[in-house]
Amino acid sequence: MANTSFPIFASCFGMRQEAVNAYLADTSGSRQKPIPGSNHRIQDRISFITHENLVSGLLKDGLRPAAHRFEKFLGQSLHAADIGHEWEEVADMGKFFEQHLGAVTNVVPSSMTLALHIFRFYRVLASLRTSLSRLPKSPSIEELETIPLLLSLYAETLRFGVQIHIPRSAPYHELHIGEVTIPRNKLIMTNTWLMHTDENLWNTKGGEHPLDQFWAERFLVDPEDERSGPVKQKADPSTENKPEKQVYFSVAGLEGAWIPYGGGQHACPGRLLAKRIMLISAAMLVNNFDIEILANKEALNFDSPRFGFGNPIIGPHFYKDEVDILPYNIPCHAISMFKDTAGLYDRAYAYFGHTRKPYALHVAGKQIVIITHPKHMAEIFKDDDNFSFDPFIDLVYRGVGNVSEAANVILWRKPSEGFTSLHPNPKQNVLVHTGNALLHKQILTPGGLHDLLGKVVTYIDQKMRWDAFFPTTVISDTHDTKVVSLHRWCRDVLIEAQTRVFFGPYLHELEPNYTTIFDQWDINSWMITYQYPAFLCKAATVPREKLVKAWTAYLDAPREKRAGGVAFVNELEDEMRHAGLGSEDCARVLMIILWGINSNVQMTAFWMMVNILPHPSLVTAIRDEIKPLMAVIASKGFPLAQADVPDIFRNHMIDSCPLLSSLFDEIIRFYSTGASVRQTMQPVKIDGKQIPVCTKLLLPQRQLLVAPEAFGKDAHVVNPERFLRRKDLGRHEYYRPFGGGITLCSGKTVGRYEVLSFVAFALWRYDCEVILEGGTAVDGTKGMAVPEMALKKPSLGISKQVEGHDMIVTLKKREARTVIRDGSLKK
Repeated sequence: MANTSFPIFASCFGMRQEAVNAYLADTSGSRQKPIPGSNHRIQDRISFITHENLVSGLLKDGLRPAAHRFEKFLGQSLHAADIGHEWEEVADMGKFFEQHLGAVTNVVPSSMTLALHIFRFYRVLASLRTSLSRLPKSPSIEELETIPLLLSLYAETLRFGVQIHIPRSAPYHELHIGEVTIPRNKLIMTNTWLMHTDENLWNTKGGEHPLDQFWAERFLVDPEDERSGPVKQKADPSTENKPEKQVYFSVAGLEGAWIPYGGGQHACPGRLLAKRIMLISAAMLVNNFDIEILANKEALNFDSPRFGFGNPIIGPHFYKDEVDILPYNIPCHAISMFKDTAGLYDRAYAYFGHTRKPYALHVAGKQIVIITHPKHMAEIFKDDDNFSFDPFIDLVYRGVGNVSEAANVILWRKPSEGFTSLHPNPKQNVLVHTGNALLHKQILTPGGLHDLLGKVVTYIDQKMRWDAFFPTTVISDTHDTKVVSLHRWCRDVLIEAQTRVFFGPYLHELEPNYTTIFDQWDINSWMITYQYPAFLCKAATVPREKLVKAWTAYLDAPREKRAGGVAFVNELEDEMRHAGLGSEDCARVLMIILWGINSNVQMTAFWMMVNILPHPSLVTAIRDEIKPLMAVIASKGFPLAQADVPDIFRNHMIDSCPLLSSLFDEIIRFYSTGASVRQTMQPVKIDGKQIPVCTKLLLPQRQLLVAPEAFGKDAHVVNPERFLRRKDLGRHEYYRPFGGGITLCSGKTVGRYEVLSFVAFALWRYDCEVILEGGTAVDGTKGMAVPEMALKKPSLGISKQVEGHDMIVTLKKREARTVIRDGSLKK
């Protein structure tokens, strides 16, 4: 049997992949004798070396010195607390134990739970004090182990409290257990809670002491009481070698049933030290302090937010100042977050009573606080000093863009440290922020925005014409019919349009497959953002590096070859090179910025078309709305003048097509699955809960965007007229699909124009027949089911579709229309 911890090293504890790979490569096992068939040098047997170091430090030579150091430290710490003969109120018992014992994951709640049960029941406390009074003032661990009641309290604390999964696998052969065969390399989980509450085994004294309740004397055997002891079936007394007529502690008969530390070769190596810490700390408190528990009965309910990984803690009312943790079954929430992000949020919402209170997830060894109340979100968005986005920007540049360490230093260099901008910098911003200011100049100021809109819409107009379809869009083609993939149609037109507008045509000359590569990167980029191990996210890193290579070559080319783009690209390049960045790092920064702008547009168009095309009445209604727009466009001739685009589309589409605009807002509402991110820059309170400095806050969108209390009973379906019937919804506090504060989406205006112009051109120029599952297109292409959202995957904005989902559409040119003098259309 083998330990299965190695993947957790990276996913939950953040170990570098090179180190994880060293463990994965070692097939020799952790025992002194290697597993047959393995062939590793002793210095390469990292599992054995690690295990032996732990055994030596915690079970052998290192145990006694470690226990003595702990005892000395605890005594000094309690003495320094200077608690006198008057009562002193301690608001948080958990923090008291953390302060004096340290922040060791399982020992602190175990020791606190043991002490809590001792001081809750005066009879237990009095009996224990009597036993301790017979020992020296500072008893040794051997002397403490002579007190049966103390040992029973210790054992019952772990039975009652430890809720872990013990993972194993048989990597080299199948297992035969009873009549069951377990294939090799399958995960085997043993759950201690099931074993610790097995009513067929454990003694409850006829139901007097149920297994879901704490019983201090559960592990005590009274020779004169046949109903005593931990098990129903009594062990043979001759095997226990205990003196007659004396109550004694026993775990006889509990082999494989009382397993708070796991078992076998990989049982917790700190088990003996943990036992000493628990016994010593309990004895010190009993000998030196009176403790009165002031919390009410409800506040002392036990909860298991770390179910599967250790001890439960006192319920939410006890830690009233801390954010509650959502229970989890694996060492952390990382696996749940990667496999079903939306499901994890829904489970949390239900678990916390359908309230919108903050709660915490445990991911990669750290707590992430989830903010779900719109009022709290608004407060966070307004307070950049206490809730910063900069740490996430830093993570994105380093972790997602893979910017070099030297470049990262330059990106964050302050003017006081030598950074000088080529542009006015009254706020003394760093390069990261001056680059963002240049982007805002391009897409938010009237001049830059008009230039951008003119270029992008005219390009979409050109590429939506019958003879201009991209080959990658079309599945088959005749003189009057095209069979297309809707996903590729949206992708090819919109990513190409964005790329051409920002960079001009030269980038596609360098990388003709740019659009497909970007799509692959966009679909899989979440793997890097959520810090998947490197060997698991090649689907993201390979296309990323291809994009970086193309952008690097582009930036190295002479400016005259790069004509046709927008001013932002050259201005940002000049700013970065002036600061000291090389071509590749400039390319990586550009990639991150433009990925943030472009990633959601194609998916918004895709979902709009998915919700329009199967409904002929909706198609007709939208065509009626866009008729005046198309009349104006037709009257202007082809190609459209870029300077005319902003006014034409604002007056005749944005302001004059309420149903189309309502559907856009509804698609953004329903399909937004991203989240805003912040980090606390100092300790803060949200909803009365204390949140430490450097805590990551996640503000997910979807749970608010599908809330019935805001959007009605049908909030979990798409209703094209929702925003048409309720014009106030766009200002509702629950409607934050574009984020807020410093991270309010700066490309939302450009994106709306791009998406709506794509939809308008598609519906006006073509009759679209959807080939659904069970149907066949004219060329024999089989239809597909209506695409579904990939809710189980993390998303940075608009949801992707489930992998492999698409919509097959047959296109025919609509009947020709001519323009008459008044600008209207006539068949």
